[in-house]
Amino acid sequence: YIQYIALNSKLSRDGSLPMTGNLNFNSNKAVNLANGTNPSDGVNFSQLTSLSNSLTTEVNARSNADTTINSKLNPLLNLVKWSKFSLRERDYANDNASGTLGMESYAGQKGILLWYNVRTCIGGVGAYGNGDSDFQIIDDQGSGQYNFRWTSPGNALMRWILVQWASDYAP
Repeated sequence: YIQYIALNSKLSRDGSLPMTGNLNFNSNKAVNLANGTNPSDGVNFSQLTSLSNSLTTEVNARSNADTTINSKLNPLLNLVKWSKFSLRERDYANDNASGTLGMESYAGQKGILLWYNVRTCIGGVGAYGNGDSDFQIIDDQGSGQYNFRWTSPGNALMRWILVQWASDYAP
């Protein structure tokens, strides 16, 4: 077929053979194919092999980096055993105009509360305020419970994160 085209078609001045349509190789190899350089060019096996090798090298490098990172982080798992991480929001005004109710328990564990009062735009960590404050975060360590006291619906919308862990690390 190629011989037929070469003998019965007009060659360009540079010796190339302009083609239209599809070229059927009938399951034969195209040999000595130049590297493709334009977006619409075909690619040859050596170009694909080079790309495959580059991707394999990159995947191996990333896998090795993951292994290195994990080898550094895994010992930390023995230092602190996290048991709970919660994100919550509650409008205590739905319960009463004012009062004191529980927020979250950390009984039998260590715990730290990161909180934000949405309506007053005050945030903090752990206990806050006293009996004279508009609102109060109470850390009842005896019962392992954080409680919230509010004085009006205007200071009763809370968001918080409780982080709990089993034991502290002491070398």
